[in-house]
Amino acid sequence: YQRRVHGAVVLDDCNFHEVANYDAFEVERTLTFHPPEGEFVVMNYRCTQVDFTMPFRITPFIEKISPYKLEVTLTIRADIPARSHGANCVVKFPVPKTTTNVNVEIGVGAVGQTYEYLQSEKVVAWGIKKFQGATEHMVKARISLGTPVTGNFKKEIGPISMQFEIPNHNVSGLSIRFLNIQERSKSYNPSRWVRNITQSNSYICRV
Repeated sequence: YQRRVHGAVVLDDCNFHEVANYDAFEVERTLTFHPPEGEFVVMNYRCTQVDFTMPFRITPFIEKISPYKLEVTLTIRADIPARSHGANCVVKFPVPKTTTNVNVEIGVGAVGQTYEYLQSEKVVAWGIKKFQGATEHMVKARISLGTPVTGNFKKEIGPISMQFEIPNHNVSGLSIRFLNIQERSKSYNPSRWVRNITQSNSYICRV
């Protein structure tokens, strides 16, 4: 599925909820539907040809500091507009199975950030409540091991995963321009509003 027009979004494919009438979608880009009860997804789409910037850039650095210690430094840059922000961000990365302890240090002046070492899962979790656009944050994890560091120590760390939401932001550029509600009644009087939000699904950085 392609329609190359200046300023348009090129979709590789898309599908609609069964209640949607998309007869006019190809030409007018409009959908009509009678919504079912509760929340539902009216359209799913996939696009790989969009020239967009990933919302967060993760830069890992792993260093051997002694025969039994490693240091992992993660720097994350929010490549979204300064007026936007990521909410409820959680960054996780596995550590070697022989890890005995992890000391975590977050950046100076960090506000609304938390960290936790999940011993049973051998995972470090770093939380950032609000990640403002055009800023970056850093965390350091010093890992103590029960056995000497091997030559393949970098393969024992990661991959790094990140969960987040970005209110009022759409990475693909596809947006709802207008919403019109034609039928109202005493039993069904919906509010008309549109909210854009980007949510991570599988956001992975391999070390």
